[in-house]
Amino acid sequence: MLLTVIVDSLLLAVLGARAVSSAVNFLVNRNMVFEHGRDRPATSAGLRYFGLAAVLLAASFSLIWALEAVAVPALPAKILAEIALLAASFTIQQRYLFPGKHSGIQSQRPCP
Repeated sequence: MLLTVIVDSLLLAVLGARAVSSAVNFLVNRNMVFEHGRDRPATSAGLRYFGLAAVLLAASFSLIWALEAVAVPALPAKILAEIALLAASFTIQQRYLFPGKHSGIQSQRPCP
């Protein structure tokens, strides 16, 4: 919200906020959130993460723009958009960016 006031552009505000938050989130998620975050080299994980961040950026901008177009104020629009993207982002990171060694579609069942 602060960036929107400073730059007077939704697109620039979303780009700036996403750049800062994605760098911090990558480091925190890789080192603290996901158990196997360090299993993949940082360069590989980083490229995938920032690809995801770019998709989330476009989705966030689109959702906020659409909500504001139907008269939802900026702050509630931002909150709703980010909540909508939160579960998808976490799931993608857990399954594809920082997966465990035995992750996959098949369930891990102990041998009898």
